[in-house]
Amino acid sequence: MTPRGIPPRTASISSGPTRAIWPLAAVRIFCLGAPLARAEAQVAIPFLFERFAGLRLDTRQAIEHKHVPVFNGLRALWVRAD
Repeated sequence: MTPRGIPPRTASISSGPTRAIWPLAAVRIFCLGAPLARAEAQVAIPFLFERFAGLRLDTRQAIEHKHVPVFNGLRALWVRAD
């Protein structure tokens, strides 16, 4: 038991402030919408290139990455239609 009488590995909103937020650090966070987003992209991207056959990466513009520790992605990906 913790000093407040709470069993380890549990948290209570009514238990008051704590020194650390250890329950959140011990849990792996998973986005439930991620598989759906990947499935949508697998369908949409081929249709995009089919519809706009001349779509190309614009090499005159830099690829801009997001600088967020928990998100891996792009801020901008410039394209052009030839």
